[in-house]
Amino acid sequence: MELIHLLNSSPVSWSSPCKEILCSIKLWLGKDWEVQVNHIYREANLVADRLAKLRNRGVLGTSFWSTPPIEILGHLAVDLEV
Repeated sequence: MELIHLLNSSPVSWSSPCKEILCSIKLWLGKDWEVQVNHIYREANLVADRLAKLRNRGVLGTSFWSTPPIEILGHLAVDLEV
């Protein structure tokens, strides 16, 4: 829910550790199209839940991928079915 609050606040706080990413997201959200951002509890989103668990175990830091981590590939397929 913090992310949604940060996206809805204007401007993005200079103290945010993800300021550059948030500014890019806000730029895309401001385009001439209809976009809706909703909070979904991570337990209802298998990919987000798995990434959060990896992060909590210290496996991930701030990371960017060109392909998904192998640990979430199976969860991506399940989330696509929902």
